[in-house]
Amino acid sequence: MDRTYVYLRISCDESVTIYSMLTLLGTEQPTSSELLDSTLRTTNGRITDVLEYYSSNSSYISPVTSDYIYYDSYLYFSGLEEQSSYLLYFLAEDLSGNISEV
Repeated sequence: MDRTYVYLRISCDESVTIYSMLTLLGTEQPTSSELLDSTLRTTNGRITDVLEYYSSNSSYISPVTSDYIYYDSYLYFSGLEEQSSYLLYFLAEDLSGNISEV
């Protein structure tokens, strides 16, 4: 089994888009604006020379699963280094534009 990946399920009570950044331990926390638009890290002069892997994923309940309570989003990051400590920063944005904290 490959030990150089992380697979994470995030369940919410409504349809959301999850924005995330996986980075090495010690990297400065991104702002919510930087998670929504990863190019802002460079523009703001806060980009680092270590791994910063960004992703986004939307969740929804299809008509087939409309009886379920939760909306699931899945994040998958691969190619990670063994024996390294990582941090995952993420936020959720719902269909009305409400944004959670990082």
